[in-house]
Amino acid sequence: MKNINASRLGFASGITGVILYIGCILIMWIGGQSAITWLFNSIIHGVDVSSVVMMNVPILQSVVGLLITFCLGWMVGYLIGTIYNSGNK
Repeated sequence: MKNINASRLGFASGITGVILYIGCILIMWIGGQSAITWLFNSIIHGVDVSSVVMMNVPILQSVVGLLITFCLGWMVGYLIGTIYNSGNK
């Protein structure tokens, strides 16, 4: 079996997380509170998120969220690649 380049998998996972994060930002911006409440109520079955949705997110907080999302995605992808490669030895 071939090895996976763990760094590239991490980068791809981080970018994927950032794209999803930006998608969420766009849904909030375009659809408003009702759209984001509907989306997360659909994802988290049985939980009403309408009381905790924050629509006025500061730009700096969004940028930090993007960076954290990328870092977490990179770490998950890197770990998956590393664990996969360790099984190939």
